[in-house]
Amino acid sequence: LMILGLNSQAILLYDDVLNALEQISPFDSAKKLGGIRSSIIDTFDTNHLELLIKVYISMGKACCNMGLGEGARDAYQSALDILDYAPCASDKEFDRSISFPIFSGLFVVLKMGIIDKEESCSFEKDICKRFVEQARLNNDPVH
Repeated sequence: LMILGLNSQAILLYDDVLNALEQISPFDSAKKLGGIRSSIIDTFDTNHLELLIKVYISMGKACCNMGLGEGARDAYQSALDILDYAPCASDKEFDRSISFPIFSGLFVVLKMGIIDKEESCSFEKDICKRFVEQARLNNDPVH
């Protein structure tokens, strides 16, 4: 849909997918990551995790294309939070390169002015540190 310039329709589709996941076990008191209960994320295998992360990345891209910086920030941050939490993300067969578009998207959102820049640049430093760690875990040395 995004390729066809239908970003608003893509956002609606991604919202539907994420809302469906949010509705699973609505009375579960587990912590939520991106609106999805951690008890659900605990059950994901690497394929399911990769698909979920791709939905959040696509949502972030569509929001950026529409100028919806806060929606993009939330989507990318949710993807990163879920990736950091998900137990299956530490499996050897998990392709950690899926995280690279998340970092790229967060920097785009930062450039949009949606994330406040601090004098200490702590957000940027944290994102760079996390990027380097993901690259290391992916056996992809950062130059």
